[in-house]
Amino acid sequence: MADGTTKPSISKQDPALSAKKLSFTPPSGALRKRPIARLKTQPDDLLPSLVRFGGYALRRGAMKVEDYAKAASTGYFLHYGVHDPRGNAGDTVLYRAVRGVFDQQLGKQSWVRRHLRNPTPTSDVERINRDAAAIVIGGGGLMMSETSRPTASGWQWDISKAEMEKITTPIIVYAVGYNQFRGSKPFEKGFNEHIETLVRQSAFFGVRNSGSLERLKDHLPAELHAKTSFQPCPTTVLRQFHPSMTPTSHATPSKTLAINLAFDKPEKRYGADADKILGRVGKAMQWASQAGWKIKVAVHGFDDDPAVPFMRSLGVPVEIVRVNLLGWNDIVKFYAETPVTIGMRGHAQMIPFGCGNAIISLISHDKLGFFLKDIGHPEWGFEMSGASVTDQIVADLEQYWADPEKRHAAISAAQAPLWETTKDNLATIKRQLANWKSQ
Repeated sequence: MADGTTKPSISKQDPALSAKKLSFTPPSGALRKRPIARLKTQPDDLLPSLVRFGGYALRRGAMKVEDYAKAASTGYFLHYGVHDPRGNAGDTVLYRAVRGVFDQQLGKQSWVRRHLRNPTPTSDVERINRDAAAIVIGGGGLMMSETSRPTASGWQWDISKAEMEKITTPIIVYAVGYNQFRGSKPFEKGFNEHIETLVRQSAFFGVRNSGSLERLKDHLPAELHAKTSFQPCPTTVLRQFHPSMTPTSHATPSKTLAINLAFDKPEKRYGADADKILGRVGKAMQWASQAGWKIKVAVHGFDDDPAVPFMRSLGVPVEIVRVNLLGWNDIVKFYAETPVTIGMRGHAQMIPFGCGNAIISLISHDKLGFFLKDIGHPEWGFEMSGASVTDQIVADLEQYWADPEKRHAAISAAQAPLWETTKDNLATIKRQLANWKSQ
C-alpha cells in the first residue's frame, strides 16, 4: 500500500545502540517487591497497573469461588493448567481457549480448574475418580526440565507416577509442548517413565507442534509413538471459535505494530550478546518509526519489564501495553486489532496468527521455529542471533505493507488445516469419552 512517504534509511550506527547501558535482568522476588521494580522501569504506569491488578484479583477470587462450588458437584471436566496467571499473558488466553474450543465442539461443559503445579495427593485422586467426567491437561509448554520448583513427575504436572496410575477417569492431554530452552539441563531420570505411563493411560495425547512430537518420541518406546497426535494450540485458530470474531476476521491494515521482547531466562535467549542482538532489533524499530509505523510494546509478563526502558532508549515514540494483567478477552481484542506483531514469546505469535494477523517471529527458542514450520512459513521468522535481523524485519514490514491482503490470504490458507485437525481431534475425543463411559 503506497502512502506517499519518503523511504527512510537504516541507521549505520553501532548496532548495540544504548542497550549497553541497560540491565536486561528481569525483576524477581515476592509480589510485594514488584511495585518497587515498576518504579524503576516505568514509574508512570504504577497507578494504572495497580488498578489492573485489582481487576485481576477480583477475577481470581471469583474463579476460586466458582471452582469450589462446581467441585461439590459431579460430571465436570477437571482442567489442569496455569489459570489466569499474573505473569504470563499467553497462559491467560491459552487455558480459556482450550475450554472455549471444547465447549464449541463438544457442547457446553461444567469446568473445574486446578493448578497443575500444585501436588495431587491421594485424596484428590479419589475425588477425581468419584466426581469428574474427564481430566484435561494443558495446553502449553508443560514439558520442561527447569521447573520453578521440583515436581514428582520431572515436568510441570506435579503428580507422582503411583498416584497417576490410580486415576480411572479418562485423561486428555491437549496441545502440550516440549518447552526446553536452548542449553537447558536434561530431564531427570524419572521423566521418561512418568511420561510413558501417561501416554499409555491417556484417552488422547495431543502435542502442539511437530517439533515437540519428534522430541517427545525420544522419551517413548516405539510402540507408543502412534498414541501421540499433532494438536495445534487452540490460540492458533482463535477466530474460528471466539465469539468476538468470524473465521475470516483480521485487523484493518494500518501501519501499527506490536513488539514483544522476552526476558525470561535471558542468559539462554541472548547469551552474552544481549546488547548486540537487541540493538539490531532496535535499529529496525527506529526505521519503522521513521517510516510512519505506530509501535506498541506488548509486555507479556513481569519478566519482560526490561523491554520498557530498552524501547524507550531508542528515541522513538512507543506505547507500553502491559497485557499480562488484562483479562483474556481484552488480550484477544488487543491482538485482533493489531495488524502486525513482532514477537519472541510463543503466544505473542500464536495469538495474533489465530486472530488472522501478520506475525514476525524473533527466534531464540525452538518452539517458534516449530510453529512456523508447521504452518509452512519459516520465512516469517528469523534467528535473533543473526547479523541481518535488522534488514530482515524491515523487509518483512515492507512486504506486508506492499500487499496486506496477500498476507491475509496466506494466513487463512495456513490456518485452515490447523482448524480441520482441531475439529477432527475433538471428534476423536468425543468418541473416546463415549467409549470410556460405556465400559
